[in-house]
Amino acid sequence: MTYFTVNGDIPSIRSSSQISTLGPSGTSSEHAARYFLKSFGTKSFGTKSFGTDNCRILLYPSYRDAARSVSVGESEYLVVANAFHGINDFYMDPVLSVHSVFLMLTPQYGLAKRPGDFLRSQFEVISHPAPVPLIAELMPPRHKCAGIVAANSTAAAASAVENGDYDVALTTHSAAEKHNLVFFSNQRPIEMVWTVFTHG
Repeated sequence: MTYFTVNGDIPSIRSSSQISTLGPSGTSSEHAARYFLKSFGTKSFGTKSFGTDNCRILLYPSYRDAARSVSVGESEYLVVANAFHGINDFYMDPVLSVHSVFLMLTPQYGLAKRPGDFLRSQFEVISHPAPVPLIAELMPPRHKCAGIVAANSTAAAASAVENGDYDVALTTHSAAEKHNLVFFSNQRPIEMVWTVFTHG
């Protein structure tokens, strides 16, 4: 993992720190928050088991909700994917400061459906807006995307397919498993940069 901070040093964190990011469970953001916590321990104390058992990862319906939790002091850290189209607002926010930045591969992304479902040749795909370019790349032959429906996260997209609202989601491996979906396309990760913000 490539990992650096604004001032070159990573201060220690309390064992009860809270990290906010995009939910629900199964998002790449949740994975990144856990990876940040694990790596933070390595950087701060030279071990991966440095007493973060009481740290909590808080999952929110949107990055803006997660950012608000840091702004009002409910959480110490905010983890955001740099592909998020509104991240510039966080960089400009006088209440937030950049703590650190890291590079991490996301979990595998793919097109998922309910097990046993027969798919028409054309169908809508529900997805978070950020990874939408993957849809054309991963779409199997003889299938075509008839439209894209925006979801707050790829985990929310998987939930919508499980509930029968849509037939296909672009989602992560962990979210597909959690929502009992199966991939019918190739899968691949995304090489993503993540920014960690704190209350300024």
